[in-house]
Amino acid sequence: MFLIDDAVEVLVGERNELFKYERAIRLFQFQVWTLTSQEFFPGATTHVSHAGQMAAVMFLDYLEEEDFVESESEARKFRAVGQSQLINLGDKPLQRMERILMMRQNSNIYRQIYDQMLALPGGLLGLLGTPSPGDFDLEMARQKANADAVVGMVEYQLRYIQHGSGDKRRGSSPAHAIHFMWAATKDIRGRRGKTVEGKSPSARTLGSKWRQYERSAIFIYLNERHGFSQRPMPIDDFEFVPNLLKQSDNLKELRRYFGAYAYITECFKAAGQEQPSVKVPATIDRVPISTEPFSEAELGIIAGYEEDKPLIDSRLEADDLDI
Repeated sequence: MFLIDDAVEVLVGERNELFKYERAIRLFQFQVWTLTSQEFFPGATTHVSHAGQMAAVMFLDYLEEEDFVESESEARKFRAVGQSQLINLGDKPLQRMERILMMRQNSNIYRQIYDQMLALPGGLLGLLGTPSPGDFDLEMARQKANADAVVGMVEYQLRYIQHGSGDKRRGSSPAHAIHFMWAATKDIRGRRGKTVEGKSPSARTLGSKWRQYERSAIFIYLNERHGFSQRPMPIDDFEFVPNLLKQSDNLKELRRYFGAYAYITECFKAAGQEQPSVKVPATIDRVPISTEPFSEAELGIIAGYEEDKPLIDSRLEADDLDI
């Protein structure tokens, strides 16, 4: 089962891996979690569970290739001099049950990954419920497109905390963020059923997206606005395992990412915004994130909140957002 606070511990190196490659598999699950975290909180979501199973299969295949290449290399030492030394991965044994059982018996790493990530969710039969890698990648692309709506809301909130005047709690609330984004483009004429370039989504849409991604919105914001790249990479990619290993081995970058997240959540808490957040160990250095002050035009939009409030109220569910 995926537990977010426990995953953070291993991702930032504050606890040891329970098995080799755990950090890489948990990183992929975490990246998927950021795009689906509201669906079934606090337990593992369907998408996150599938991410763990699918990543585990990719790593088991990676281990089989390593085992095959190593055994083939040893065998070729005893063959005739002058024979081609190229190894064709197409000659690798088929993944039949006896092959899987042999790998579990001979490889401790293989067994640990299988037992932790596949056996618990139902073994090989549990994989029948997972989507194809291509379909999973398409779903993640769809989730990312949906989640992008919250990026501007987080940025507004942090900017107001850092540069706004007056009541920081009210001024940086989700409702004020929704108003800021909506009002900035409200004069752009919309078209029914079509997205108009440069026009913000409606207040109702923004409220819906915020409720869906509130718990992971800061992570999404950091990826889109501050140069971080902790997004789920395509699993239907030949280089998935090497790329994920490279990313998970970069502890310095992972600690910087979670340090930036912790800095923003602590700014929010200091301003009275008690949004749900992920626990980041105190040993992780906080990484300050800077934002631009508001322009005169933007200050005018903010000042118009009270005038627009009745309209915003009519489009939001007051019991779900701090209006």
